[in-house]
Amino acid sequence: MTRRQRWDYDEILNGVLVLGDAILALIQTLIIAFGALVGLIVLGIVEHNGIQTGLDWFLEDSNMAWFAALAMIIFNMIVEFMIVHIEDVNDFHMESQTKWSLRLMVGNLGYRIGLGENWEPLASSPAHRFYTWRALTTVAIFILALAGRMQQNIEKVSMIQGNAGVEVAVPVMDGLHQLVTQSTLADIFTWAGGMVFTMVALFGMQGLTNYIAVRVVHIRGAMEKRERVQRARETRKWNARHPGSNASTGLPLEGSTGKRVESTGSAMGYSKNMSARAIVERYYAEHPYALESQSLNEVVEHIKAGGQSVGKSTVGNVRSEMLARISDEDTEPVEAVEG
Repeated sequence: MTRRQRWDYDEILNGVLVLGDAILALIQTLIIAFGALVGLIVLGIVEHNGIQTGLDWFLEDSNMAWFAALAMIIFNMIVEFMIVHIEDVNDFHMESQTKWSLRLMVGNLGYRIGLGENWEPLASSPAHRFYTWRALTTVAIFILALAGRMQQNIEKVSMIQGNAGVEVAVPVMDGLHQLVTQSTLADIFTWAGGMVFTMVALFGMQGLTNYIAVRVVHIRGAMEKRERVQRARETRKWNARHPGSNASTGLPLEGSTGKRVESTGSAMGYSKNMSARAIVERYYAEHPYALESQSLNEVVEHIKAGGQSVGKSTVGNVRSEMLARISDEDTEPVEAVEG
């Protein structure tokens, strides 16, 4: 094999590898972008069928059972979206998940009953009401879907042949006893399969809904960041064309340096209960033309103006929040501010 032939062979192999990597990357991107949504729709259809069959036990109108099953599925998704949205708006983050241990369980129990000299109340999620609704919805969907899928097996142990050959309903305890003592191996596997399938479909649907809700929050944050960058660029261009005016008010700037300044009078309704993110978001809401590189000093000055209600730790957190927001944006360098 000549050197030319060997070079062509290597180029062909490299081309095949690059093409394979590109195809895998495309498949992964499509799965991440659309797979979760498609899986959620499919699981929603599956759970809707199970819930409708369970509702048919006590709802005479089949159309109402279909509509009620759809309402349960939609409500379950809405609750997941509301939990993520409320916690993001309030800048609330759950503690990292840890592996189960007996010590953690005992400590949890101790906190519940108030044991320990250093006992302190833990903050609850601002969406705690929706967590309760999610738990109730999960139990309701699981029972209805399982009952719908296992209808024949349930009826099998709920009726017995009477003396005249007529089927007679049995009491609850007799039905449970008959289920345990007279079930065949096929019945056991049917029950196990129905329960596992219902759990996977239900929890899978909730997990995919949560994933999509988190992705929506990230996408919305990225869109807001691009909007701020674009606004900052437009403001810099406007200031470059009008060096003696303020882009947000159109008024002359203070002094002859051309630096934009705004009034730092009273703190803008900041309170000690506000998080750093909430303070920063409120500042940008009231100052839509604020330049990222200049507004760090201005936000801190506003907070200092309300020093009676906002502590130094909050000022430091706001500074960290501002620096994190502008670290990867197209902005001017930021000068450090003394706390």
